[in-house]
Amino acid sequence: MKKEQFSDLLNDLDDQLIEEAGSLLGKRRYFPFAMAMLAMAGVLVVFSLRLAMTVNPPSEENADIVLPMIPFVDPSSHNMGYESYFEADIITKGNPWTGTMDAYPVFKNLAYADPNADSWGLGKDEQKQLIQAYADAHGLTIVSIQETGKPDLFLTATTDQGTIFSTYYGRLTYSPSNEYIPPSDTQLSKEEQEKLLLEAYATWQSWFDITHPAFVTNMGHGSDSILQDFFYEKSGDELQDILHYNFNRASIIFQKTDTLVVARLAMDMRDKVLEEIATYPIRTPMDATQSLFAGNYLSNYPTWLEISNDATIAKCEIVYNTDVHSPICMPFYKFYIEDTTNYAMDAIAQPVYGAYYVPAIQDKYLDDSWQY
Repeated sequence: MKKEQFSDLLNDLDDQLIEEAGSLLGKRRYFPFAMAMLAMAGVLVVFSLRLAMTVNPPSEENADIVLPMIPFVDPSSHNMGYESYFEADIITKGNPWTGTMDAYPVFKNLAYADPNADSWGLGKDEQKQLIQAYADAHGLTIVSIQETGKPDLFLTATTDQGTIFSTYYGRLTYSPSNEYIPPSDTQLSKEEQEKLLLEAYATWQSWFDITHPAFVTNMGHGSDSILQDFFYEKSGDELQDILHYNFNRASIIFQKTDTLVVARLAMDMRDKVLEEIATYPIRTPMDATQSLFAGNYLSNYPTWLEISNDATIAKCEIVYNTDVHSPICMPFYKFYIEDTTNYAMDAIAQPVYGAYYVPAIQDKYLDDSWQY
């Protein structure tokens, strides 16, 4: 979508169109941007995945409270090259963001990899408690526990039925000894992938503390040897669902061999290493789009893709930066921009989309360290 079309589309939307827009997702190659923003319902087995965060949106009583200024935050992932997506990735459903909320909490990341700190995030005793609780809940007998790393502490617990691996940033991974082998080969359509996830979820349901799962199908995103899907607890409250979606995910990870086997069940409990700073008002989608076209964005995508009035916005959504290397976790507008350069078309031979981030928090709450 071009910049000059954006305002007209927002003004022309009515309630019925917004409701119908959700049914269009996945049926068109490009989404009208305004509809995608307003209608998009848009790693991991989690026990006790209820966020215990207290969120206090602005009100008339606390409107005059001075909120802390937010230092620079890099939303780009540190464990990958430049962030790009194929078309199948950007039509993935699952993000509960609807565009109706005007304030979001910002968190301090207690697992921030501070080189001057003696330890990061969850310590040995806290990780042992998580491992023991998970083992007790699922009838596992712990045989031994080994620890590696400091200050980035990891624990590995050997049990009578598999291995539990824990991290300082609030993730548990369980590798069962008796793997579930689904009746399928490795060449699966999206529909077959979704069916596979449901079958695996039904098999391992007793291991989840997720009673109302919202599935996000994104299999094949990663190496050729691994497929994974994730899901989260859908509470019905938009803010809690957004926090679950970003920080508390459950994931079934399949290993590709001659068939597909469940290699790991992963549990994100990032709420255990987050401390709320405050709740901040956010900018509007219109303002975020204007910032994008003005060059006020963050991206690790190669510089050959310049953002201009001719850029095609395939999708926009609000997400939190969740990288453990960041001291702050805050919301960003994430724009997916099509790369129409010769490099993308010649090297990839299919549409490629770069990720571009604009802080969702209003500029007046960002300190002078922010540079684009």
